[in-house]
Amino acid sequence: MGWLGLLAPAGTPAPVLERLEKEARAAIDSPAVRARFQVFGFQGLGGSSQQFRQVFDQSVPVIEKLVRTAGVKAE
Repeated sequence: MGWLGLLAPAGTPAPVLERLEKEARAAIDSPAVRARFQVFGFQGLGGSSQQFRQVFDQSVPVIEKLVRTAGVKAE
C-alpha cells in the first residue's frame, strides 16, 4: 500500500491550501481521474490536509528505515 499527495511550502496561506484541497478532491472524484486511477490499480480516497499530514508523519520513520536498510545513498 502506498499513497500520493500534494505538498505545499511551509507558510502557504490557508486560503490557498483550502483551494488546492477543494480542487484536488474534485479531481479525485471526477470520472476521468477515477477511470485512470483504476488502470493503475489506484483508489482515490481524498481527505483533509490534516488527515494527509497524519499519514505523511507516520510514513516518514518507515521510509527512513527502508532507505537505511536498503543502503540507499544520494548521488
